[in-house]
Amino acid sequence: MTAAGLVALPGAAQAAFDPWQRVHSPRPSGGFGVWFDSAAVSDSDAWMVGDDEGGGPPAFIAHWNGRAWHRQDAPAGMAAIGSVSAVSSNDVWAAALCGSKGSACVIRYNGSRWRRAGRILGSFSSASIAARGPDDVWLLMSGSNPVTGAATSYAYHWNGSSWTAGRLPGVRGTQVTDVTWVPGSEQFFACGLRYNGFVANTALWHFVGGRWQVVPQQASADSDEILYSVTATSPQNAWAVGDVNQYRPLVERLTPEGWRRTSTPPLPHPRASEGAGLSGVASSGPNDVWAVGIDDRDDEIANTLLAHFDGSSWRTYEIPEEWAIGTAGYADTVVHVPNSPHYWAGGSFYTSTLPHGQNQAMILRK
Repeated sequence: MTAAGLVALPGAAQAAFDPWQRVHSPRPSGGFGVWFDSAAVSDSDAWMVGDDEGGGPPAFIAHWNGRAWHRQDAPAGMAAIGSVSAVSSNDVWAAALCGSKGSACVIRYNGSRWRRAGRILGSFSSASIAARGPDDVWLLMSGSNPVTGAATSYAYHWNGSSWTAGRLPGVRGTQVTDVTWVPGSEQFFACGLRYNGFVANTALWHFVGGRWQVVPQQASADSDEILYSVTATSPQNAWAVGDVNQYRPLVERLTPEGWRRTSTPPLPHPRASEGAGLSGVASSGPNDVWAVGIDDRDDEIANTLLAHFDGSSWRTYEIPEEWAIGTAGYADTVVHVPNSPHYWAGGSFYTSTLPHGQNQAMILRK
């Protein structure tokens, strides 16, 4: 890992560590915030969504215009926004929970402002969205079945004019954490967890041939194994990441034989690590994959974990020590910028040396 000091990125750069730069992030109303998800259309058009934890409206949206990130207003009544998907500069979708009972709200950006695009009544704990086009959008949610009380996952489809309700297949006790479109196809992948007794096992779903199908997964009876993020660049290149017992990273990859567990990024300080996991993954192709997350060390520093797969092995990067001292940081999301070598990552970090001394929204650029 090479610390590069101050770097010139017009209107944005603050500090860098090869090959990533820390970029100025819009400040939430109270100074505290975190980014949960990201989307990119081009080098001059990208989005971050998350949670404003400072006491103001919780919906937190920022847009990159090629020079700087700027906060944008969300429709009133939105809670923290956990998912975003971009079709084009004039068609961007985001999903969040809203209302005191956890209904799901969808908002849509038309090139000038965000507007509501549907509200699904219910009691949901998560909502993820992926859009292939203006008439092909999937909203996947998880919540408690009103009759049985079991964790249940639902799939709502937008056909260009209305939402159609359905359920994801599989056993009871599932939760969706992410959904993504598979470029070059009409397929989608979704990931999450399913309960196996008192432990959580990984879960994957595949939308193909006009319906959602369960992807067989390895079962464990004594450890919690969860997938938090899934990405694809084609029907042949897809990845999912998560953790095992919140202690070590977990990576799955689509192969000609199906989804298989594969090698994981090495931890920078394996003897000092008290827990590590991956929460975001993005790729430009089979030889260029980035995964992000957290490495919680016993020196009370929770450091941002950034890992790259070059087609044969993983290499791990971490924030420079001069920035990390007294700082706890993590990345929740990473996205590849189409038709470019660039990536964006977002999350949060904490340091007592900065004003407000609590969670600061963090944006990184490669």
